[in-house]
Amino acid sequence: MSATTKSGLLFGVISFLANLGIGVLLAICAPLCGIVWGAGAGILSIIWSVPDDNGGTPAKSGAIAGGIAGIGAVLGLFIGMIFQFTVLGGQQTATQVSQQLYEQLGLPSMAGDVVPLWQWTGFFLSSCCISLFNILIMAGAGALAAHLFSSNRGKTQPVM
Repeated sequence: MSATTKSGLLFGVISFLANLGIGVLLAICAPLCGIVWGAGAGILSIIWSVPDDNGGTPAKSGAIAGGIAGIGAVLGLFIGMIFQFTVLGGQQTATQVSQQLYEQLGLPSMAGDVVPLWQWTGFFLSSCCISLFNILIMAGAGALAAHLFSSNRGKTQPVM
């Protein structure tokens, strides 16, 4: 197994576990945390790699590691969000908010059996958008961190 794959899988497990909690609390924070996990996966892929083991540029190695970690993050995010929406009362809260919004806008409220369908549809589509964005953010952060780390690797900083 290559260093890139090992790094991506390690940070995939870390981000999976962390995104279980993030998905329950506030899913929109997942891409922000994904920057840290993607960068960590990229740096670790360079640390663990042999100089010719990258399979290309360090940025490519970091992007692959960040993307692999992003898949783990997406799985954790989906499970956490489903738990929040079904078990912790997210669906009831969404129903109350939508009813209040209809009243404030002066619109007739939707039939009781239609509202859950739209809530689940919105939940699924927003989860897909956040998840795709999270994978892209993590792959980009991994590529950038791996490139910066490899370009500064072996250089000493002057002591002031």
